[in-house]
Amino acid sequence: MNLSKFRFGARGQFFSPDLLVAIGIFLFSLAFFWAGSNFIFEETSLFNSRIESGEIAHAILNKLVLSSGEPINWESKELVDVNSFGLVHSNNFLDLDKTITLINSLNSSEDYDLVRYKIGAGKYDLELSVVDSKNEVISNPIPLVGGRVVIEPILKATHTRIVYYDGEEVLLRIILSIEE
Repeated sequence: MNLSKFRFGARGQFFSPDLLVAIGIFLFSLAFFWAGSNFIFEETSLFNSRIESGEIAHAILNKLVLSSGEPINWESKELVDVNSFGLVHSNNFLDLDKTITLINSLNSSEDYDLVRYKIGAGKYDLELSVVDSKNEVISNPIPLVGGRVVIEPILKATHTRIVYYDGEEVLLRIILSIEE
């Protein structure tokens, strides 16, 4: 067997320029694939969070506008005694006392987490408001907006439902947000 054609170079070098280029291309491809897969994973996670937040907002809005809550006079009870919140005296007709009580509880730093838990928001922060046709918060008798929105959210989703307040069509708006 003639070993003279299997030369490694003049000084016994094993790495040729072709091998170095191939390793470079492989490492570049590996880094490109890793970066791309992280981007796809983050986008998929955000997409799933959007779907989840939409389902949660829909469920919360349905509970609030299709029920008086449990117990039916929950606005006069302690929050720990409330099983579920409802803002209407009949379907889609807002009860002002219940709406003000829930808004005040969402604005209270002591009650916010309990209300968020009982309302079913899960890991999301929420803001609830009643807005008119000009997209302005109704301010009679108090501004009907309460809760929190994360300052720099990775997801902020707004959902609305048409309801009646004081004989007019208005929007019950919920904003769900979450930070990293």
